[in-house]
Amino acid sequence: MDGEILNLTTVDPQPVRELLNDVFRRIRGVSNQDVFTDFPLTFCESNLANCRCIVSGDCAVSHAALWPRECVIGDTRLLAGIIVLVATHPDWRRKGCAARLMRDLQQTMKQNGFDFGMLWTDVPEFYRKLGWQVVRPVGQVVTGLRTAVQRWSPDLPQNTQHLTPFRCEEHLQQVMRIHDCEPVRFTRSVAEAAALLTLPKVEVRVAMQGAKVVAYLAIGRACNKYGLIEYGGTTAGVLWLIVEATQEFDLDDEYPLLILPPYESLADELRQAGVDSTSMESSKGHGYEMIFACRPKRMQSLPPDRLFAWGLDCA
Repeated sequence: MDGEILNLTTVDPQPVRELLNDVFRRIRGVSNQDVFTDFPLTFCESNLANCRCIVSGDCAVSHAALWPRECVIGDTRLLAGIIVLVATHPDWRRKGCAARLMRDLQQTMKQNGFDFGMLWTDVPEFYRKLGWQVVRPVGQVVTGLRTAVQRWSPDLPQNTQHLTPFRCEEHLQQVMRIHDCEPVRFTRSVAEAAALLTLPKVEVRVAMQGAKVVAYLAIGRACNKYGLIEYGGTTAGVLWLIVEATQEFDLDDEYPLLILPPYESLADELRQAGVDSTSMESSKGHGYEMIFACRPKRMQSLPPDRLFAWGLDCA
């Protein structure tokens, strides 16, 4: 019915798909990406009930989705709801549609025991009115890599034999083990890890010592995932992957590398090579990170600036 909040288990998803591609892709001149394949875990069958929408006739009026994730910070595990793809058709804006969907998702999070919600936005004032707060993530952003690697080659890791494209059947379990050692992360099932590491317009490379993966690097060239956005493993292995990826993919000097606290050693190595870094304003390079405390008392003892773990889980 017109004006009713529905979910994608009960409506034709195609008008929603068209709305989201219009708002997040085509208006930016992007014609070779599609939101349903860019967000396979949001639009998988098991999560369609969390994709809320308002329709009018054959038109998708507004949409907002919740993607549940388990966040690990040291020994603490939290249930996080990542809010993605909040959009309203131009003819229906400023009528409260998106706010209704957001309140509905916020109530869902509270009822289902979520600890917090998180999102990325260019319009923070809209979300502040709904109870969200801006946080600034801790970390650094490095640019100028292409120029740097032309005059610098790091020492290769001892006994490292080769770099190779990531292949699920050979490398998935080892890459997952590296990721599972990160002090701040979102947990991933095997299926989730496979989907994220094979996203459209994302290339993953691994560094090998014999048959062992010692490091991996994800190179994102999608409009929603841009930069050297996730990596793990030994510092030497990651550095080697960065140098090789910069050359292999002909990345320009504006292409960013994000460095969060667990990998400050990378920033140290790059500074010694004359590569500067700046404080991170946003893990996406623009906009704002925001959180919604569903269980405020539980969140009081946790550093909100560490909740944005980065990488392939970022919307």
